[in-house]
Amino acid sequence: MCQQHFPHQAGHDLAGRLRVALVLNLIVLGEAAILAANRWRCPLTDVATRYTEDRADKFDVYLPLWLDRYDKQVLSPQIA
Repeated sequence: MCQQHFPHQAGHDLAGRLRVALVLNLIVLGEAAILAANRWRCPLTDVATRYTEDRADKFDVYLPLWLDRYDKQVLSPQIA
């Protein structure tokens, strides 16, 4: 109904959505490039090492351990 009254906005909606999708994809690709440049190690790990002596597994992840155990299962489908 709105497209009948405002046909010029239908194309604008699609263009806006594509622009948002492009920006989000560029953010993900940028993150992947940073990780690849650091040999798949988060650059913030070095920052975390300055503030703690703890070197337990996942010491630099600011998630509860119960959530961190499943982060790949939870986040991978969202990124894909």
